Amino acid sequence: MSRIQGAAGLDRRCGVRDRRAVGRYPFVAAVRHEPPGGRPHLGQAANLGLAGMQVRRRVHTAEPVLGPSSRLDVVFSLPDGEGLLRLAAEVVFDEPQGPVHHLTGLRFAQVPEEAARRLRRFLEPGG
Repeated sequence: MSRIQGAAGLDRRCGVRDRRAVGRYPFVAAVRHEPPGGRPHLGQAANLGLAGMQVRRRVHTAEPVLGPSSRLDVVFSLPDGEGLLRLAAEVVFDEPQGPVHHLTGLRFAQVPEEAARRLRRFLEPGG
């Protein structure tokens, strides 16, 4: 066992343990995110899964802080030609990535069956 492996043989160089129950896949697309009663902002998806996504977003001084459990709607398109997906989401984390950008983890709060079908078809082989 190397010095960087713990007793269980896990590589301790890895950062925070991924606690997601469902995997995420690389995905780049424009994402509009809208806090309730707020104005829409644009971001860029970094990855996507059946249960959520990460969004890189530019943070403006007038933009509200997105604390854990903050609710917002996200709007994005899959390359399936079926139009925009609009999903309710909850902030899991919001980490600074330099002076004006944040990486925001979102968990989808409600996924209508049609949206879930489209996500499965896009993300899962044979979905």
